[in-house]
Amino acid sequence: MPFKKDKTAVKEKTGIVEQGSKVVDPLRLRKGGNLVIIPFRAGVGIEANAELNKISLHMVKGVFDFLEERNSSFYLLSAGNARQADLIMEGHITEIQNKSKLRQWTLRDNKSVLSIEGRLIDQKTGKDVVIFFETQKEQGQKQTYEDLGYHLGRKIGAILIEDL
Repeated sequence: MPFKKDKTAVKEKTGIVEQGSKVVDPLRLRKGGNLVIIPFRAGVGIEANAELNKISLHMVKGVFDFLEERNSSFYLLSAGNARQADLIMEGHITEIQNKSKLRQWTLRDNKSVLSIEGRLIDQKTGKDVVIFFETQKEQGQKQTYEDLGYHLGRKIGAILIEDL
C-alpha cells in the first residue's frame, strides 16, 4: 500500500499530476553510504505484471547509472544485501497512462505517462530522508515505458545529489 503523501513536500501542479521532492534530512543525505533500491511495486489501481517489473528494474538502472556517472557517495547494493544498507529506497508506480486514439484525433497531448511516488529511508532510524513524487512523459520520439522508467530513475538520482 502506498505511503501517505507528506503535505510539506514540494509539489508542482502539471495538470492532474503532482510532482516534486523534499529532502527531509539533508545532513543524512550528504553522508551517502550503502543504498538498496527495492524495485517499485504497483500502486493503487495499477496492475502488477511482468511489464511493471521491467519498468521498475529500468528505474533502478537509471538511478545507478546517474549516481555512477557523478561519482557520488552512494554505493548501490543488491536487495539481497539489504541488512548492510544505510539507506533504503522504496516506492510505487502510481500511474501508467497509455496513448489514446481519441486524443490522437482531437489534437490533444497524446503521450505515454509514467508516475511514481517514493522515499529514501535511513535504515537505522526508520525516518524519511527524501520524499519524491515524479512523472515522466514521453518525449518527441516514441519511447517505451521502460525508457520512461529509466529517465525517472535518472531524475531520482539527480534528486539525491543535486544539493551535495
